[in-house]
Amino acid sequence: MHRLIHFHTDHKFIHDTLKYNSELLENIIVFIGDADNAIINKLNNLKFEFYIFNESQVDNINNILPHYDGVVIYDLNNVNIQILERITRDKKVFLRLFGYELYKLKLNKFVSRATLRLFKPISLESYSFKNYLKKKVKRLLGIEFSFNYFEQKLLYSKIDAIILINKFEYQALQKYFYLPKFIQLPLTRELPKNLELSNKSNKLIIGNSRNIWNNHLDVFRIIKKSKRFDNYKFNLFFNYGADNDYTEKVRNKANQNSFVLIEDFLDIQEFSRVYNTATALIINSYRQHALGNILTAISSGTKVYLNRRSSTYKWLKHEGFYISEISELPRDIDNNKVRQTQKEFQHNANCYNQLKENYTQLDFIANVKAILEQE
Repeated sequence: MHRLIHFHTDHKFIHDTLKYNSELLENIIVFIGDADNAIINKLNNLKFEFYIFNESQVDNINNILPHYDGVVIYDLNNVNIQILERITRDKKVFLRLFGYELYKLKLNKFVSRATLRLFKPISLESYSFKNYLKKKVKRLLGIEFSFNYFEQKLLYSKIDAIILINKFEYQALQKYFYLPKFIQLPLTRELPKNLELSNKSNKLIIGNSRNIWNNHLDVFRIIKKSKRFDNYKFNLFFNYGADNDYTEKVRNKANQNSFVLIEDFLDIQEFSRVYNTATALIINSYRQHALGNILTAISSGTKVYLNRRSSTYKWLKHEGFYISEISELPRDIDNNKVRQTQKEFQHNANCYNQLKENYTQLDFIANVKAILEQE
């Protein structure tokens, strides 16, 4: 039996450890951060042995690492980079990549122009005239965001495998970055066999958080192209992510349009209720993003609108799902076609179940085991 240690810094993804649950693997969790009772209950419910450290205790991890064959790191943030630097080459390293640390290096490729102008403004108030012109020219030429490829490769060369949901995101990132071997993560969510869609209201969900990847202002502009958008209620999930000038502008614009901001964190029952009554979900991301929300929408019979530039859109369309492109939204609102039919829900459910059957948790465990046994 191989021993794996999992390093988590975000409680939202602790449950992902269950994908490694197997008689072939012994799994131990280390949570780094402030753990309240809710987080401790989450850890207890997983039935894995676990440790809790705060960020100042990272050095203590040196005493634990020698006892394990492999390390799974969830997100390559500053704390996890410190851990990665401590791992000896005889250990196999897996990175569950959430992507922010890479996408931000090529920000202009993964957010809209409107979002970029708000998030990274270039103004004479902030720069001298000479620097203002330089920055403007770089932005116009698309060379504003550059990074040291060799440093990025050096860091990621310490990793044996990148774990992602699908190869489309892997290929999208590979255009710009060095990535180690790809391992696909299995889909494990159970979809309902039958679903009653009559309780759907004229409510649409915009985005999944305050994060800039949602390109909120572009969604507002697209919605207002419709002549009948006033017939619908729009809810924005706005309950996590950084608060900054971008979020303040989005908040003001949302309030001006009578869009409802959901700023309190919802428990799983409340979260599910929102989707069970929502007609559609709109995710205007240019990158793989909010996949948990998208899969929740699919399982709830909620129509999904994505940006055609995103790897998630390309992946789901390739697999045969009924997914709408965000530019279709005004026409669908005007023609009352925002609601998903029972037939469309069943089709998407069949596509999902086929994906789940084609690549199972056993396949995933076999791929992890193969890396662990490599010389």
